[in-house]
Amino acid sequence: MIVSPIRYNSSELHEEAQFYLSGRDPVNVIYDNLYGVHSVLTQYVTVYFLIIDNLGVPQWLPAEIFKIVDATVLHDWVVDVFNNGREIIIGPSYIAQDESYFSLLSEGHEATVKDFLSRQSE
Repeated sequence: MIVSPIRYNSSELHEEAQFYLSGRDPVNVIYDNLYGVHSVLTQYVTVYFLIIDNLGVPQWLPAEIFKIVDATVLHDWVVDVFNNGREIIIGPSYIAQDESYFSLLSEGHEATVKDFLSRQSE
C-alpha cells in the first residue's frame, strides 16, 4: 500500500486523530511524497498507517492525513485482534501476530525499531 500525505486542518480531523497528533507537530512527512504502509491499525474508530517518516523513524499516523495512491497490500499480510478487541491490526505476521513486538515498536523500543528497519531493507 502506498500513501501520500495531504494538507489538513486539524480541526476537521476526528477527535482521536486530533488528540494523537497534538503532541507530534510537525509530523515528519512531506506533502505529496509517497510512503509505503507497513501495517494498518484500527483503534476504536481511528485508522492508523505505519509508515517510515523522513527521519527514518517508524510512525503510526492517522489515515485521515493521507490519500491512498495504491491500495494493494502484500500477499503475506495477516489480520489479528489485540487489546481485547479494541485494536485490529493488518500487516506482516511479525507485527500483526506478535502483540509484544507491536507494543515495543509502537513505543519506539530501540532494538525493536532496529529490527523492524532491518526487515524493511531485506
